[in-house]
Amino acid sequence: MQEVYTSQYPDVVRLKAEIAALKRLPRASLGEEFRVLDPAIPPRSPVAPERVRFILLGIGLGAAAAALVLADKFDGSSTRSRSSAPAAWTGRRSG
Repeated sequence: MQEVYTSQYPDVVRLKAEIAALKRLPRASLGEEFRVLDPAIPPRSPVAPERVRFILLGIGLGAAAAALVLADKFDGSSTRSRSSAPAAWTGRRSG
């Protein structure tokens, strides 16, 4: 049975062997070891987002969107009256 298992699932057998080897290691050697190569350097001056620029950008985009909505609402060319609609749309036959 072990031969069939080994031939069909070689990765599983390899992982099982690695897990068994890890169980034999002492607890202190498990895991990763990290070293700080270069310590962090704090910035010379405080860094923060430019709030005034973001506020002005938001106001400008909002005003542009409002202008577009109002221009579309009061523009008469985008709406059609029944008299100018094609005959197929009104249900009347031309002729």
